[in-house]
Amino acid sequence: MNRKSSRKVLHVTGSLELNGLTSVAMNYYRNIDSDSAQFDFAIFKDNIDPFLEDEITTRGGNIFNLGKNNKTKNSFMDIPLIAMNFYKLFKNNKYDVIHSHTIYVSGIVLMIAWLFRIPVRIVHSHNDNAGENGVSLVRVLSRHIEKLLIILFATNKFACSKKSALYLYGKKCFGDRKVTVINNAIDLERFKAPNKELNSDEDSIQFIFIGRFDPQKNPLFLIRVFNELNKLNNKTRLTLIGTGLLEREMKNLVSELNINDKVSFIKPNNKIPEYLSKMHFFILPSLYEGLPVVLVEAQAMGLPCFISEEITDETNLGLCNFIPLDIGEMGWAQIINNLLLTKKYKKEIDKTKLEEFNIKNVVRKLDKIYNYIT
Repeated sequence: MNRKSSRKVLHVTGSLELNGLTSVAMNYYRNIDSDSAQFDFAIFKDNIDPFLEDEITTRGGNIFNLGKNNKTKNSFMDIPLIAMNFYKLFKNNKYDVIHSHTIYVSGIVLMIAWLFRIPVRIVHSHNDNAGENGVSLVRVLSRHIEKLLIILFATNKFACSKKSALYLYGKKCFGDRKVTVINNAIDLERFKAPNKELNSDEDSIQFIFIGRFDPQKNPLFLIRVFNELNKLNNKTRLTLIGTGLLEREMKNLVSELNINDKVSFIKPNNKIPEYLSKMHFFILPSLYEGLPVVLVEAQAMGLPCFISEEITDETNLGLCNFIPLDIGEMGWAQIINNLLLTKKYKKEIDKTKLEEFNIKNVVRKLDKIYNYIT
């Protein structure tokens, strides 16, 4: 193996909004040795978080919006335009590593990177389902083509969990030396448990959800669960941090249920540890996930978590209480309320497993892959 230094790395993230995927890439950027690797970012959307933009440029990185002139709202129909823009980007910029986090263009990106002889070509699976239920035949076929291109042109296949690896790389993936599970790591110095426990004499019981207000996260179901829970225990309160397609519908539902004084909406921000430190419980009823980084953050802060059984148990650091979605809103509310009354929810974190999600350990593994060519 030949050691290389000061590798130039392009992260293909699709967007630079405050979300889980972006958090993963930015955690790498903040903690990897800048003398070893320098990051640029390729996106397809105009909505860039100003804090992230400032941080990236301050660290010496560039942001390339390769979907800027698209006319079809960043759908898979934009792939020809995006492919052409990647060709131009690689023609004018030399990269040692391509690290693609977006499934729907990864195969095309890695093929073009191969044409330009970029030696390290990484695809990174972040979901165990890309929302394929009910999609068109054309999209299903395009996904199969993408997976074929990934097989042909990826030098490394990352996944945030075993379920994510199985989804994108197939049943034989664990016999493939190219496949590596890379934990969605966090900075444990930022996320420290404040040693706060729920006392029976407290005025309120605080629940928090952090994530996109999109169908995958099941936020309308969450609001209905909270409404039923609040009927059983009127001390409960809910904070929702995020934005997305369902935001207006969520706010309308809160108004219809007459729980405006019990539910708070907060825009995405960079003060997540502060919000988590003020909460008692985290809740996430997702329809599917890869390995949600916010769930690792919540547990690192000591919050017991109520989550759907659709989320991989690989994310359980000891504080996850799994609940099936098919029991409905009332079922969820009753289970959570019973656990609150009996205090039989999970309370102890596995510190050894938590250390596996320490960003310091993960970037050492990443640095070796970025800096060595076999």
